[in-house]
Amino acid sequence: MVQGEAQAESEAKGKGGGLFGVGRVFGVFRSGSSDAEDRVETYGGGSKAGSLAQWEKRKGGSSRRTLRIFIMTTKLFMREKKAIRMEKNGDEEGASRLRYAIARDAKQKLLNLGPTFIKLGQLLSTRVDLLQPEYIEVLATLQDNVPPFPSEIAVSVVEDELNGNIADLFDTFDPVPLAAASLGQVHRATLDGEELVVKVQRRGLKDLFESDLKVIRLMAHAMAAFDQQTDGTDRDWINMYDQQRRLLYREIEYIEEAKNCDLFRTNFEGTPWVKVPKIRWDRTTNQVVTMEYVPGVKISDKKKIEAMGVDPTLVAKRAHAAYMTQLCRHGFFHCDTHPGNVAVDAEEDGRLIYYDFGMMDHISENIRKGFVKLVFGVYNNEPVPVCDGAQEMGIMKPDVDRQTMEFIAKNYLDAFAETLQGNSKWVNEMSEDEQKADRKQRRAKIGAELFFVAEDKPFVFPAAYTFVYRAFSTLDGIGKGLDKDFDMARLCQPFLVELVDLKDGNRWVTAADQVLKKVGLRPLDISQLVQQPRNVAADHEFLMDLREGRRQLRVRTFEAERQIAKLEVMQKMILTGVGLSAVFNFGMLLCLLPSAVGGVGTVNFGKYGKAVCWTAGIIAAAKLPKYWIRYRNIAGNGARTVVEKF
Repeated sequence: MVQGEAQAESEAKGKGGGLFGVGRVFGVFRSGSSDAEDRVETYGGGSKAGSLAQWEKRKGGSSRRTLRIFIMTTKLFMREKKAIRMEKNGDEEGASRLRYAIARDAKQKLLNLGPTFIKLGQLLSTRVDLLQPEYIEVLATLQDNVPPFPSEIAVSVVEDELNGNIADLFDTFDPVPLAAASLGQVHRATLDGEELVVKVQRRGLKDLFESDLKVIRLMAHAMAAFDQQTDGTDRDWINMYDQQRRLLYREIEYIEEAKNCDLFRTNFEGTPWVKVPKIRWDRTTNQVVTMEYVPGVKISDKKKIEAMGVDPTLVAKRAHAAYMTQLCRHGFFHCDTHPGNVAVDAEEDGRLIYYDFGMMDHISENIRKGFVKLVFGVYNNEPVPVCDGAQEMGIMKPDVDRQTMEFIAKNYLDAFAETLQGNSKWVNEMSEDEQKADRKQRRAKIGAELFFVAEDKPFVFPAAYTFVYRAFSTLDGIGKGLDKDFDMARLCQPFLVELVDLKDGNRWVTAADQVLKKVGLRPLDISQLVQQPRNVAADHEFLMDLREGRRQLRVRTFEAERQIAKLEVMQKMILTGVGLSAVFNFGMLLCLLPSAVGGVGTVNFGKYGKAVCWTAGIIAAAKLPKYWIRYRNIAGNGARTVVEKF
């Protein structure tokens, strides 16, 4: 059958497929033959026989499953610690090889654990702020090829959701699925002469999510406790859990996906070379979505694109233009533009076809304005607009020490300007010794400021930016695969010019403002000249207030702050140690008490005592090393780690 070969080809390539398998079906649909049984894939390895039953059994939230997940996570964490030690000892190549091995093991384990953890892995593959590049690279290939559930169940779900008999709902309905994914599977159908695809959700997903999300929440709290966060970045693991939960439930709301599809199609109505399938709302519910069937070739398959008579270079340009249009004009963009979710057909000399709208996000105009302000601040070597822009974009927290951040920004802007003028080298042009010397010089200039700013964790990375970063990486790979001369920076220029209009309303006004600034004739400059006498009078009044004691100056001494920080950490460490020791002693006391017989039966104090001791030990293992590392960083050259990250 056609469907079986399409599935086999997609899995053989190990690419794409989307979150529900629709992209995998459309992108590689071609003629051929196969047996329906051959499409039953194993879930995370093992034999085909019984794989579906084994997956269904894994749906429960047993304590054994929870324990297995924590043991697995602990082993992976300890191996990552080994990689960190290797890196510190100078064996960066060995650390990288170990991380690739860890990532491959983690990928297989996530596949074995089921849909919730597959989605977790896919989400983590976008979090460049959380994971090392090796993990990002491997997890980015994580696909969710799983066994299809029985056709009888699929038909039953469709009939229950659409309140009718399958023969009355569709003219034809193929009981053999085109493809299966962790959250659902896809069937072909026809209605009123129109070819359709029907995406049917697996039963019991909400119960499975509730069970697994409890485990993931505990893991997030554990990571928050053990993560030292010594690089100045606020990695909010709890927020990451909330994001995972939100995305999971959003993806099983097929009504929301259908709305996203309609909005996306409306945004591109004036673009004939972009095709978005139409939704059949009369056959769509929260667990069943029916849409137009639009077959195509994977956008990464250059040979097939050329065989259709389509220019791959034009396809690469259109793919990039479509994504930049989403970001810069619409502010509503596709978060998962891998080759399985974007196809090409021969219409319009190479029409782009988009699938799978479960993961979409918005970028507001304020964020785009903040980006423009940041870029102009870098161009003009002005730290204040750079920090303003970073805060408007949500990258920098609003309550940070702005004076220190502007001082740090000015230092980096000066270094950037010197490099542009040819007075310095880029980091990737430096030798290892030159890089060490550069870091040493940087620590001498701004080490203390960086250290205390890092204590406040001033930087955050919104989830939307990680999706944008991933999409640009994917598009760059697709573009270079289709066109060896593909230059993303050059193709971005027209859209960046449009963003300039957001700064002053018009690019020509912005250009004129830049010229007037250089000659000192801006309205702002003239206003400052007129108000100069008033400003001098205000300064004189301020100095007189200082002289007469009505105002006081506050001087910030970094060394004093360092000592106070050391005392605070030591105090927390002592109080935590004393408190946990008391709890542990109480647990030991319970262990020594004999069992007592009460009105409700025998009370085993020893069991409760062991639980108390284990709890105290786990909290101690999480908290005390964290305090000790922080104290050591403060007592020593704590800014070193932060500066190296910068």
